[in-house]
Amino acid sequence: MWYKNTNRGWLNSHPTRIFYVNKITKPNHGEYAYVNSDIWNDSDSTNDCTKNFIPATDKEVETALIKEAKKRGFKKGCRWDTGCTAFDDEKFRFFNNKLLLQGGTIFKDGKWAEIIKDKVPTINGFEMEVNALKVKFGCFEFNVSDVKNLYNKLDFFNKHNPKIDSFKIDDSVITINELKEVVEYLNKKQ
Repeated sequence: MWYKNTNRGWLNSHPTRIFYVNKITKPNHGEYAYVNSDIWNDSDSTNDCTKNFIPATDKEVETALIKEAKKRGFKKGCRWDTGCTAFDDEKFRFFNNKLLLQGGTIFKDGKWAEIIKDKVPTINGFEMEVNALKVKFGCFEFNVSDVKNLYNKLDFFNKHNPKIDSFKIDDSVITINELKEVVEYLNKKQ
C-alpha cells in the first residue's frame, strides 16, 4: 500500500514523502521504501509507517516513481534484468502496483529492476566516447555516420571478395570485428 505524509512539518518546509509498505510486521511497524526530497530509500523497517500518512493516489505514486526511474537511468536504449529493452523513454505506466516501461516491469513491490550496463567497446586500449554525432577513441575522433558507412562498405566488400581482417589509421590497427562491435553499440544507443 502507498501512503503520503499529511504533516509536512514546520510551515510545510518538509517535502512530501510517499511510502510503500511491503508488509506490516506489528501495529504501526513495517518494511518499506520511500521517496523523500528526491532521494529513494530502502529500509528494513519503520516506526509509525502509517501514522500521519494517508493513502496516496495512483497519479502521485506514478509521478514520484517516474521521476526516480529517470534518475536511475531507465531511458531509451537501456536494458534491465527482466530481459526488456527500452526503445522509447516516455512510455511509463503505473499499473497494479508496478511501474512499467514499454510494458516491461521496472518496479514491483518496493523493488527496482537492475539496469544492465552494456560493455563499451575499446580499440587499442581506448574506451569509446560517444555523443550524438561523434565517436572518439583516444585522440582519434570520427563522425558516427562515417564509422557506420565504413563498416557497411567493408562488410559488403568482405561478402564478395577476399576478406579484409583489419586496417590501419596512422599506427593503430583496427580489426573488422572491433569496428563491428562499435557499430552494434552505436545502433543500440541511437
